Amino acid sequence: MVGLRGQATSFVGREREIAEVKRLLTQTRLLTLSGAGGCGKTRLALYVAAELLGEYSDGVGVVELGALTDPALVPQVVAANLEVHEQLHQPVLTTLAQELHGQQLLVVLDNCEHLIKACARLSSVLLRHCPNLQILATSREPLGLAGEVVWRVPSLVVPRPDALPPFESLLEYAGIRLFAERAAAAAPNFCVTPLNAAAVAQVCYRLDGIPLAIELAAARIPTLSAEQIAAGLGDRLDFLTSTGNRIELPRHQTLRALIDWSYERLDASERRLFNRLAVFSGGWTLAAAEIVCSDGLDRSWKPGDTESAGYDQHGVVASSPPITARGQPPIPPEGAFALLAQLVDKSLVVAEERSGLGRNPGQAVRYRLLETMQQYAEEKLRESGEEAALQQRHQSCFVAVAERALAHLDGAGWRSWAERLEIEHDNLRAALAPNRLTDAPDNDRAELRLRLAGALWPFWEKRGYWSEGRRWLDEILAAPSPRSAARARGGRPRWRTLRVIQIGRRPFGGRPGGARRAWR
Repeated sequence: MVGLRGQATSFVGREREIAEVKRLLTQTRLLTLSGAGGCGKTRLALYVAAELLGEYSDGVGVVELGALTDPALVPQVVAANLEVHEQLHQPVLTTLAQELHGQQLLVVLDNCEHLIKACARLSSVLLRHCPNLQILATSREPLGLAGEVVWRVPSLVVPRPDALPPFESLLEYAGIRLFAERAAAAAPNFCVTPLNAAAVAQVCYRLDGIPLAIELAAARIPTLSAEQIAAGLGDRLDFLTSTGNRIELPRHQTLRALIDWSYERLDASERRLFNRLAVFSGGWTLAAAEIVCSDGLDRSWKPGDTESAGYDQHGVVASSPPITARGQPPIPPEGAFALLAQLVDKSLVVAEERSGLGRNPGQAVRYRLLETMQQYAEEKLRESGEEAALQQRHQSCFVAVAERALAHLDGAGWRSWAERLEIEHDNLRAALAPNRLTDAPDNDRAELRLRLAGALWPFWEKRGYWSEGRRWLDEILAAPSPRSAARARGGRPRWRTLRVIQIGRRPFGGRPGGARRAWR
């Protein structure tokens, strides 16, 4: 029994992944390949299934569920693909279990996420009644069955544009090789050269190494140069519109449709949290998500009310505005974790373990959005009308983070606190920036920007961010705002000394210790 179709294009850069999937199939009867849309789950499953064809005496059966919309028809579609004929007066699932009972068979269930409950029920019945049957599923979220092994398919490896390897080794990166092959297929004269290598690397990096996104970008090569494609990725969701393959599912023909497919299958609370997570830059902790993204936060909260991963205790300041749920069930702080876990399971949020973020093992996990997901979430946040409140919430949270760290940066353990601020540097920069997500007036945020700049003094000094510190303080102090303690702190002689250091003989080259003595 064989349901494998031939692949029209080469399978690039998945040697380690192929070996790992094969290994896992020797240890479990239900393996689910999970990951973000377009990461290559289907291609990997089909390639592995083809290579293992000779290992199963009754072959391999492939069931494509992507175009199916009715969960009740899952057993019928599986039966048709496995050449099992329906019996009169007997449920199809029962017939399937009876017919496949003695067979040694690998069944590939492709694209299960929109039919997750039906696929889980079918898999449970078949695995229970067919002892020699294995299932290899692809889904953006697990089936949730006992004994299931879930393996997340990683993005392709791509180099950082700001740290490119020698040109001779560039094609060793799978993402670059995929772009080169697909671009050459679309325009036979194309090749990666020293002149366009940086642009190609930028394209692959900004697309997070997602194979489908890279293929969509490479398909534009007949009409655009690699440099033009890189420049157009600011609007990547609409820029990447077609692979030219008319028989692909519609959601695989555009990057926006691919993400829409996942987003539309979230419930209302999951969507609201996903939208709100766009306010973070460079990732976040669970505690930060609870503080910034929860509904109806009480203004009486104060620093010390919430345990924050890696920063001891801090909370939001009194100026943080509560967020209303607009008639929908609110997201309480204690409910944020469950929703965040669901977004991770559905491959919309990436969870990563980081060392040194706190005393407890659970504090070592950070979360982030892939860049394409970040852009999509920012659009949804703007549409929701909550961006101004969320931005002020975010800013208040990281003012509290910086002020908490400030008390420790002159002590013996300053290095660990400086490292914690370094990890949150993108969020601190976002909190310093005016109106990152909204065009609303900046008056409400001016005081918080002053407080944050004042609290970051020792961090900028100890980490050598002299020019960046000067730029932020020049910008903030030049902006109109009411006189305040924070503004006075920003204009102290400390800052004047910092300016002298910058414009002197050795711009920001003096030792931090020397600068510190000058301030005193």
